[in-house]
Amino acid sequence: MFFKNLKLINFKGYENASVSFHPELNCIVGSNGAGKTNLMDALYYSCFTKSYFSNSDQFVVKENTDFFRIECNLKAEDKEHSIVIKAPNVSRKVLELNHVEIIKRTDFIGQFPAVMIAPDDNQIILGSSDLRRKFMSACIGQYIPKYLEVLLPYQKLVRQRNAALKEFRKKGRTDETLLAVLDEQMISLGVLLFNHRKEFIKAFKPIFSKVHSNLVHNAEQVAIEYQTQLDVHSMENGLKVNKKKDLVTARSNFGPHKDDLDFLINGQPLKAVGSQGQQKSFLVSLKIAQYEIIKEKTRKLPFLFLDDLFDKFDETRVIKLIELIQQGSFGQVFITDTHEDRIDSLLKLHNLEHQLIIVDKGKIEYGNKG
Repeated sequence: MFFKNLKLINFKGYENASVSFHPELNCIVGSNGAGKTNLMDALYYSCFTKSYFSNSDQFVVKENTDFFRIECNLKAEDKEHSIVIKAPNVSRKVLELNHVEIIKRTDFIGQFPAVMIAPDDNQIILGSSDLRRKFMSACIGQYIPKYLEVLLPYQKLVRQRNAALKEFRKKGRTDETLLAVLDEQMISLGVLLFNHRKEFIKAFKPIFSKVHSNLVHNAEQVAIEYQTQLDVHSMENGLKVNKKKDLVTARSNFGPHKDDLDFLINGQPLKAVGSQGQQKSFLVSLKIAQYEIIKEKTRKLPFLFLDDLFDKFDETRVIKLIELIQQGSFGQVFITDTHEDRIDSLLKLHNLEHQLIIVDKGKIEYGNKG
């Protein structure tokens, strides 16, 4: 599975740009702010119909324009595919796969799996539980298409239930019928979410442990623990037990929307006691393990996007990753770096064929192929 080419119109800093790719390894280089990450993000957008770095499409459209368009051609499972995403500000976003419009995004996600590793990913460790739930969903949703068809309606129900609870508190009375209807729907979807996540963690933990051990050579003991209220109460009983609290706080206090992951090093919370290097190694292991489980479950080689490679790895770990690429452990790989000579020399040293793509303020040129 590999991208053959990409065309952008009004996507972030690109007014009108076209680029073709090496089927295995592509290095996108340029100074900070030149547009290398934006180019990689356009490829990610083609797989997920959303940006990795922006929560809203309003930050994707080039400044002083009112639409953007992404076109790409790729090859997967010996078949040629075309993807077109066009988003005028005045109407809804349109996604076309092989010239056929895809109405439901959930029908598209997972067809072209991908994993991104970016500098701000350290917030998965340091930030809120919401980011760790998103990490789980980013894994599961790519190999279980029905997962998103459970997650998205469940999240909508939580918002509806919270709005209803606020209204009950404002009026000073509870609509028991409405609450019962919302609870019944949350129970069925919540159980499904819990089961998917429980199975994911069971499969993911040994993969993560193996990846981390190889990366740091067993220097420390690490662990991941799934924290969920559904280990204590069933979904139905948990809503009943927390009903009084929900009415007082006007929030839904029980369910898989409260799930979290505990990251441990030598039995202690990684966030609290882990050094910056240990956190970095843990994060990279999480992401490589994400790649491995998606590869295992889909029997595809996902795209791997490495944004600002040398920000995440010291030289030893960079070489280890290059060796994995050399061994064919990954599918098509995209790397961004600020130093053209550094990455080009390293890849040539390991005899890795690659395409060097040089970007500068929305303009694209090619270096010599490695």
